[in-house]
Amino acid sequence: MGSSGKGNVYLFPNPGLGGIASADLSSGGSTATVLTGVSPLTNFAQMSGLFDINGDGYSDSLVSAPVANKIYYYKSTKDSGPGNLDLSSGGTSTSVLTTSVGQSLGNSIAH
Repeated sequence: MGSSGKGNVYLFPNPGLGGIASADLSSGGSTATVLTGVSPLTNFAQMSGLFDINGDGYSDSLVSAPVANKIYYYKSTKDSGPGNLDLSSGGTSTSVLTTSVGQSLGNSIAH
């Protein structure tokens, strides 16, 4: 599950009142979703958050890459989160917010 310095976000399902089960990813544990950045040195996943962006009742993901001046939006569906997506291997986010160089978009994400 290494990202070669590209940065990862790990999403775990919450089955309800029991909360999220413990998982040791370094010894065979798994997660429902891994989001991986496009390249090293963009600080992909410096900030991330779960928000219902489109009002459908499901938590969507926002992931920042402030050195690249980008925030990636991943839409969740009724049946699952966004699924495993590796931006460096052709995976795509639902959309990308971006600004001009030097603005450091994504240094924080607030709801």
